[in-house]
Amino acid sequence: MDPAWSLVTATMGFTSHTLLPEALEKWPVTLFERVLPRHLEIIYEINQRFLEHVRRVWPATRLA
Repeated sequence: MDPAWSLVTATMGFTSHTLLPEALEKWPVTLFERVLPRHLEIIYEINQRFLEHVRRVWPATRLA
């Protein structure tokens, strides 16, 4: 995961220009766990890495 994460963060960025709630797809976590368990693991890993980055860059930031 580390080499892939380094490559992605060095080459990609994402901005969602569609912010309207009706345009955002929402899945219950229980459905995600059942249908796409590996994808959910990857999403959790990406989220963890992102939160760690935010804590390093902005240490005074309170994160949930």
